[in-house]
Formats: sequence, structure tokens, C-alpha cells
Amino acid sequence: MKRLKLKIIKNLNYDPIVIVDNKLIRLKKNSYGNNIVDITSETGVVNLKIKNYHEVETVTGLVMAMIFYVISLFGIFDIRYGKKFAHINYDGNITLNKDENELTVTIFQMKDGAKALSFKGDCEVDDNESNIYVLDKKLATHLQIFKIFKISFFLLVLISIIIIVII
Repeated sequence: MKRLKLKIIKNLNYDPIVIVDNKLIRLKKNSYGNNIVDITSETGVVNLKIKNYHEVETVTGLVMAMIFYVISLFGIFDIRYGKKFAHINYDGNITLNKDENELTVTIFQMKDGAKALSFKGDCEVDDNESNIYVLDKKLATHLQIFKIFKISFFLLVLISIIIIVII
């Protein structure tokens, strides 16, 4: 049985989802804020998927963001949503060479079409064409709709207050 100590040095904007051999892995943070996980494999080959999702990616997420914006008094108590709209969708195999292996994955800054991850360690990593950032136009549209909603709702409330004060 071979072991892999996987360390993910993440960008501040990302909390990646890591799937190993079609099982969702729960990541633990070390004292430096990096994600670490120990993986065991009997075959010596591990299938690794690293993905990220945005909160406003789906229509339901967009509607929920709008509702929470109104409930949270115009975003004062609301969470801040990411403004970037590129995705990581890496899928590759890692070949474990020794019984105890270490692999460090670094997530780069977002740029459309740029390389998303770098791998450093004593394993053979399949660095394939899925290791790029992909621009999500649907997410960009959802973020624009949310921004227009916030501005128009704020103006609506401001005009309502002015009308009430005048009357």
C-alpha cells in the first residue's frame, strides 16, 4: 500500500474541491493556511480531480444571493462574492513511485487560458490539457445581473426614502 501526502498551496480566492478516485476528500488546513491530506492507494495510481465552483454559478445561487442581499440590509451583513469568473477543472493521474510520496500543488492566479496548477514532488503527474483556467461566460452574466440588481435596488430604496421625507 502506497501513501501520498498531498499539499495544496492555494490562491486566496480559491477553496478547491478535491476528488481522489471518485471520492470527495475533506481537506485539513495546516498552520500556514495550506490544505493537506493523506491519501492511500493500493494500485500505485491515483486519479486526482481539482475543481472550483462559484456561489452565483447557478440560477438558484443567483436568486439566493439577491434574497440575502435584501435581508442583510443592502449587503452590510452579506458575504462578499468573488469577482473572478474562471474555473479550474483539472483531471489527471498521479503515479506513486515510492511507498511514501509527497506532492505539492500550487494554484496560480487566474487568467483565461493560462496554466492553473503546478506540481512539485516525487510523483509522476499527468499534466494534461485540463490544467488551464476556463472562462465561464454564464457566471460573468450572473455577476453582471447581480451587480445591476444591487444598484437598482439601492436606488429604489433611496428614491422611496426621499419620497417619504417630502410627503
